[in-house]
Amino acid sequence: MPKRLGTATQARTLLMLMALCLAAHQALDLLRRPYGFEPESFRLSALLVLGSMVLAAVLALRGIERERTSLFQKLLERPTRNAKILVAICFALGALAAALAPQWNDERFNLEAAQVLIDHGLGQYLANYGSLSDWLSPHHPPLLATIYGLLFKLSGSSLFAGRLLGLAFFCAAQWMTFALGHELYDERSGLIAAACLPCFPLVIFEAPTALFDMPFLFFFLAALLYFKRTLDRGGYGNAITAALAIGLGGLTRYNMLFIYPILLAMLVRYGKPGAWRDRRVWLAALGPVLVAAPWIAYLALTEVGRMQVQRLASYLLVAFVPEGGPQYVREALLPVLPVHLGMFMVPPLVYGCWISVRQARSNTERRRATSLIFWWIAILLVLTGLTIPHVRYLLPAFPALALAMARGLLNLGPHAGSVYLLALFCSLSSALVYDLLSAFGLVYVFY
Repeated sequence: MPKRLGTATQARTLLMLMALCLAAHQALDLLRRPYGFEPESFRLSALLVLGSMVLAAVLALRGIERERTSLFQKLLERPTRNAKILVAICFALGALAAALAPQWNDERFNLEAAQVLIDHGLGQYLANYGSLSDWLSPHHPPLLATIYGLLFKLSGSSLFAGRLLGLAFFCAAQWMTFALGHELYDERSGLIAAACLPCFPLVIFEAPTALFDMPFLFFFLAALLYFKRTLDRGGYGNAITAALAIGLGGLTRYNMLFIYPILLAMLVRYGKPGAWRDRRVWLAALGPVLVAAPWIAYLALTEVGRMQVQRLASYLLVAFVPEGGPQYVREALLPVLPVHLGMFMVPPLVYGCWISVRQARSNTERRRATSLIFWWIAILLVLTGLTIPHVRYLLPAFPALALAMARGLLNLGPHAGSVYLLALFCSLSSALVYDLLSAFGLVYVFY
């Protein structure tokens, strides 16, 4: 946007663009669903989309010039306290969603694996891990299914209990986002970034679920946070915490390995001279091997290792497989990625990136933070696209996008609240459309 435009005009332009993008988002959301989609759903879908568009237009066309102060600005006066309130509100609302949302296929697989642990004990569970599930056993380590099983031993086999655990990990990931924003920029950026996470439809869908995504997101962000603190403050406590987070993340999903190029970028941008020789840095980087050592030994001694290596090797550089590789990547990411990212999020994200770059020109700390965020997003996008091109594996990049969006919202001053509320409204309305269609059996509950 031209520099001469005031923040009120910039905010109004963003609101109008977001309202238009919501229409494209809803249309793309309907067209991309290949699972059990029935023609009868178009009538209901049209009504829901029309209703959300009318409300979005009302929000977008409101005069915002008269706002001299805003609740959004007042909330930024005490960021740490309000971040805690935000996390508590998200947990309360997420618990309601956890009780009402339909079951996902992957949740069913997790519950079935956890039930084996409940019925036969941990030893039998690990002995038969290779045959537990056609989905779980060939692809993933057992940490989260084991945690769910141990939880169900205490609470009884319950999808709701599993979802509350996943929701708790999401709230912890929100707090890590706040802390990372504080480390990289300031407390206000961290608070807004944490508040922006629910503006992504994928986060709305997955926060209250008994899946691997939210625990993995928490471990990923905790590893980044404590590695950054290791570089800034030293301390073996920070290094050990980073190593534990990376190791536990790797025992949740193998693509935790994608964090290492980001850690390298962080070392380059924030490391002191000679930091690569620091024993605490090496402890944080190599310590995860010790955390995962029992599982590595198990894989080496059983058929599960051979099965997982063969299956995971088939994903390496899938984009370069001559027969169908590029097509598979296109179909897996497009148009699924725009839908789960949120087409309506594109204007504030682009604006946030533009503001971040502009502000970084005159401030060394902001330049380092902005370059790290861009590397963070680019590394995950490239590595995921080349290996496992599914939007769920891009989830660790969403906090970086939220941080970029936060920088843009801060620049809008008292008008940021309108942009944020419209983004949140669009995300919730998108989830509502899908959940209502699922309740009527008109779409298949998948991703």
